[in-house]
Amino acid sequence: MPFFEAEPELLDPAVPGLYNTLTFVSVRGGLEVCCKISPSYGHLTPRLKMAGEDLPNVDIGCVDRIRLESRDGREALLATIDRDNDFVLQLKPHVCVVWSNAA
Repeated sequence: MPFFEAEPELLDPAVPGLYNTLTFVSVRGGLEVCCKISPSYGHLTPRLKMAGEDLPNVDIGCVDRIRLESRDGREALLATIDRDNDFVLQLKPHVCVVWSNAA
């Protein structure tokens, strides 16, 4: 089963995924998680919405690497922004968003 449990919506279906913008949407217990990823531009835009209201959102540029991690019932998308900054979007077992700065 894919991380978001849904296929992405493509900004332009005629363009390969690497050069496109992929939008994933997942609903977890009344919380809507929307994540736009533009791989070739190193851009990530996660958005959370609860009861129809947007929660504070971030727009992340300069993403060096995006990877998925699944371990011990935990599933998360990890984005490395640079050597010192990471963004984590966890969907299972519950939704959790973490921005870490090692500096």
